[in-house]
Amino acid sequence: MPHIIIDSTKKDIAWKWDENSILNHISKNDSPKDIFDAVCDEISRYYSDKDSFKTFKKKLRWTGRFLNCEMTFTSSHSNTAGDYVVFEIVSTGYSNDISGMEKKGMLYLGIRPKNFDIHDIDNEKFNEIIGYIDACVEFFKSIDSYKGFEKLVSEQIFVFSDEIAQENRRIFLEKIKMEFKEGWGWKACYDEKRNLYTAQRSGPGYCDLYQITKEIYDKLYDGMEVIDSSHLITEGRHLYMDVDDRCGPPYTVVLDEDYKELCPWAKVSESGHVWPAELTDAAVQIFESEKDNREQRRKKREEREKKKANGDQN
Repeated sequence: MPHIIIDSTKKDIAWKWDENSILNHISKNDSPKDIFDAVCDEISRYYSDKDSFKTFKKKLRWTGRFLNCEMTFTSSHSNTAGDYVVFEIVSTGYSNDISGMEKKGMLYLGIRPKNFDIHDIDNEKFNEIIGYIDACVEFFKSIDSYKGFEKLVSEQIFVFSDEIAQENRRIFLEKIKMEFKEGWGWKACYDEKRNLYTAQRSGPGYCDLYQITKEIYDKLYDGMEVIDSSHLITEGRHLYMDVDDRCGPPYTVVLDEDYKELCPWAKVSESGHVWPAELTDAAVQIFESEKDNREQRRKKREEREKKKANGDQN
């Protein structure tokens, strides 16, 4: 089914209308517009102190880690006072980072609008509306990650399948596969697709790459002082180092040949002579600080020796 249908559960909240609201005493003479506006006001009042929500007159916005959901409230020209008043909720997803995307980062998910009859709204009906809004937010929370959105894209047949819609969804996935933290002289990355954490330290005369743990990444925060971040990052596995500190000739040490694949986001410098593999192997064995590289260096050394032996035989 191309439309996404949000299944909701009625909330159980003891809500009281504002004392000046017409909802306290609805009559068949009240205009549909006044009833509609009063319901909008109550929804705004209910969510005004909820985290991650921003309220508007006829709209509600929830903002997550990578995307936000806008729920717009509309009605109908066919309303009949005292008989039927439409309250429609239209939910739309947007990327929080709209750069490179059409129509302000709209994700074209095709969520089916939900209608309620509010001509004689009571607490039970209000609970149904709040339940639906919360269900929409829960849906967006479930796709507010690379794995969640990728799963949706792989499983959902979207009602919007034009080139712009498909491209926006593709760009959004590309944007959210990596998360960054940074400060002066350092930057760290979480690659959700590969469940990989890496970091870079750089400044005048040096550039280092590391593979770090989740625990290290979680302790880092945007704007952390370079000395504090360095103590954490250097606990990781050293992947690459470049030195040009004017104390001698510049040199580069490639501790893990896969550093570009592990850190495709990093901008590294290569100032001078690259140490040969044999010298790097020897340094890894000698220095305790590089012990985490010994096993992968051993495997790479065996691969080189095997290739060399096969070449000699041919």
